[in-house]
Amino acid sequence: MGKLNTTARPSVEVRWWFARLSCGWLLLFSLASCSTVPQYPNEAREALESLRRVQASTQIRVNYSQYSQLLLDAKAKTNAASRELSEGPVKKALNEAIDAYVDAGKAWSEKIRSSDNRLYLYEEPGKTLITKYGLPVESSYWDPQYPLKQFDAPSIEFNAAIQLIWQQADARLEELAKTLQPKA
Repeated sequence: MGKLNTTARPSVEVRWWFARLSCGWLLLFSLASCSTVPQYPNEAREALESLRRVQASTQIRVNYSQYSQLLLDAKAKTNAASRELSEGPVKKALNEAIDAYVDAGKAWSEKIRSSDNRLYLYEEPGKTLITKYGLPVESSYWDPQYPLKQFDAPSIEFNAAIQLIWQQADARLEELAKTLQPKA
């Protein structure tokens, strides 16, 4: 039997194919590690889930106390996420969503406190909320308590204002959910 030649070198063609294969694997691993989907901190996902709970509460008619508790939790989680996120669409949508839910809570609180059923354009918090959310106002209205008197004061009913603010919060939440894609 012949002796194996251990000093023989592979042919140029074999070395060329080996080099191409090595480069191909290197490129594949490089692309896999450089995903084009941005990764966001877990705090952002936790804030999204917390905001989803607030959103769900608006759909099942919880009381103000329950809403406030959910809002408190969501605010804490969005604050934590906001500290971790850099400026951009995720942070913007997150902050706009929580701000809208908080503002709806302010309108609800004012509804409880007030003897009236309306949010007025020239009084706080109506002045801020109507302007901020572009809420439609009626220039005059009839109050059921005073059926023979028409009131001339730009305003919107509390329930309508709260619902419209929640709609805007929901829209910001959907923007956030689209941007925050689950980790692969």
